[in-house]
Parts: sequence; C-alpha cells; structure tokens
Amino acid sequence: MMKSILEDIVRQPKIVFEKNHPNALLPKKAYANDAGLDLFSVEDCVIPAKGTNNVNIGLKLAFLDEGYWFKIESRSGLAFKHDIVAFQGVIDNPYRGNIGVKLFNFSDKDYHIKCGDRVAQIVIYYENNDFSIEWGKASNTVRGNSGFGSSGK
Repeated sequence: MMKSILEDIVRQPKIVFEKNHPNALLPKKAYANDAGLDLFSVEDCVIPAKGTNNVNIGLKLAFLDEGYWFKIESRSGLAFKHDIVAFQGVIDNPYRGNIGVKLFNFSDKDYHIKCGDRVAQIVIYYENNDFSIEWGKASNTVRGNSGFGSSGK
C-alpha cells in the first residue's frame, strides 16, 4: 500500500540518544503540547556573570530519522528571569558526537546550575533537502533591496 504525503509529514520521527554520563536524562517535554524537549545538566556548574560556560548534558545523538534535524534553543524562563541564554546550535542529522550546550550569562550575578536542572531545549525540524542551488540574477519584487527597518518607522 502506498503511503500518502500527509502520513509522511505527520509521522513521529524516531530519535535515539546515547548516554555518555551516568547522570544523563533523556530529553523530554514539560507539557504534552510543548514544541521543545528539555535538556538537563549532568553536573553542578556556574555560568559566571557576563560570561559563558559549556554545560554537560551527557548525551550523543545515536540515531535520527532521515530528513530531520534539531536546534538547541534557550529556555524562556532562564532568559526572562535570569538573563541566561543558550547558543542556538544546529545539530545536523548525521552528527554522532557529544551534544553541547553553551550558556551565556548576561546578568551581573553568577548563575549556579545543579545536576538535573533544565538548561536548554531542542526543537525538532523536518527539512526536505531535495533542492538545487545555482547562479542567477535577482528578480524584481515589491520590496526590492529595502531591508533593516524599511517596513516600519
């Protein structure tokens, strides 16, 4: 039986992680309809005031269905309440190394992370990579080359 395009689009991708630290937790949603899966620190650490630190989450990507990739994103609570923002890194489908989370602290106070704290999230994306790239000449559009603030005052 032939699958419909809709069945392919709405299927749930299979994601497998390899645990490379004894405290590692599988990424998970806090609420059923959340877009992102929370990532958890496996160690206590400090994000220094006006500084950065790499937070160990103890995971490697072991498998991800073809066509999918994910991106590390900030947790809004950390950003709004503590000025802690995650570097937004793309994890390509074939990558099999350690997944890193780099956090930036824009506040004037050190921020202490405990083992098991949620530090960032991943959002899964589907990408159809069946496209062509070539040289050409820019076409004329209503917007043209107006950018950076051209649509507002």
